[in-house]
Amino acid sequence: MKTIQRLVVTALLAVWMFPAVGMAKPLPTPTAEVDPHSAETSSTQQPAADKEAASFAAREQQSPDLANFKGGGVYIYLGSGAALVLLIVLLIILV
Repeated sequence: MKTIQRLVVTALLAVWMFPAVGMAKPLPTPTAEVDPHSAETSSTQQPAADKEAASFAAREQQSPDLANFKGGGVYIYLGSGAALVLLIVLLIILV
């Protein structure tokens, strides 16, 4: 009976800990190989890259003080799961 209880608890924990695996969609299989060096892809992507680079350059010239930017402080976020684990550990230690 003890073995069955352990098996049921293990199965329930496995299902509870990995629900996303069962809901995941399979990856699509590629239908044809794509040549990364083809002339068509490079010619269509080049103007978009030039437009993006020009946009970044224009925004950089509008605000030159961004060169002196320093990041903000560091924040530590303690989620409810970590708080629960900490509470259980403290209860075990104190009892």
